[in-house]
Amino acid sequence: MATSRSVSFISLFLVLMFSPGLCRAQVPVEPSSYAVTMISPAYFGPFAFPVPDILGGEVSDKLRVEAGVDDAIGTIGGKDAKDFTVAPTFKVNFPLWTPRANLSIWGEMHEFYNDSPEARAARRVSPEYPLKDNDSGSIYISTDLLILTETGRRPSVALRAALLTATGDDYEKARHYDAPGYFFDISAGKTFALGTAGNIRVSGAFGFVCWQIDRGRQNDAWMLAAKMSYSLGLLTFSAEYGRYCGWGRLDNARKPEAGDCPKVLKCRLDLHFGRFSPFVAAQYGLQDYPFTRLRAGLSVDFPILK
Repeated sequence: MATSRSVSFISLFLVLMFSPGLCRAQVPVEPSSYAVTMISPAYFGPFAFPVPDILGGEVSDKLRVEAGVDDAIGTIGGKDAKDFTVAPTFKVNFPLWTPRANLSIWGEMHEFYNDSPEARAARRVSPEYPLKDNDSGSIYISTDLLILTETGRRPSVALRAALLTATGDDYEKARHYDAPGYFFDISAGKTFALGTAGNIRVSGAFGFVCWQIDRGRQNDAWMLAAKMSYSLGLLTFSAEYGRYCGWGRLDNARKPEAGDCPKVLKCRLDLHFGRFSPFVAAQYGLQDYPFTRLRAGLSVDFPILK
């Protein structure tokens, strides 16, 4: 029985790692391998490929279901010509027979947006499309593995392999890439007890992001993130910095318009009432991510492992 579970788990992990090659999407062919495609976070909707949340060296030992609503305010058209996106979002962490492995699924169920003419012009989208519309959302699937558990001296370490499906629609309106992508990262975190003042957890991550920019080509990006969380009683507050940077921004003097080096700041406040944790979160784009996102929702834990 244990051998069968191990084989099933390894097979699932390999499928998630290499399944981007099984997905196909048609996007324009660029004449030069060095041409800027503008298929990047600065020129698409807020859910095309945002900077992933840090895993922080942890996986969930419970079935965790999270639902929320995101409101994204875009400024690519200028501060006085904002665009708006509202989307119901979700995340599910499912333990894979052990508290040291998760299958995670998250994304936006659907999105409703209202672009401005200035935003459409900045994204080079045809003005014939309606400014107010809706479309399907992007879905991520990942396998999360706890490599090392935390001890008095040692941080916990986790590995994640994630796939971005090609479910996101409206490529021609610059909402989603309508193409597969993936990322891998390894993260570590350490918790420091403050006695009656609660505890602080510090974590960091390093990884690799890839997404399709046309047939036969992909953009490759290194990903970095750092996070600090503070917990006291029923409250947990976290602040996070994250980024990834593709080849279009590696030479800023030659390709400053590539728009593929998003840098963001995130914060989140959770209140814990037994299995239920309502939360609010915010995200601010520092570079190549012209959006401010606000989220409110609820997460619920179900202890399914005995």
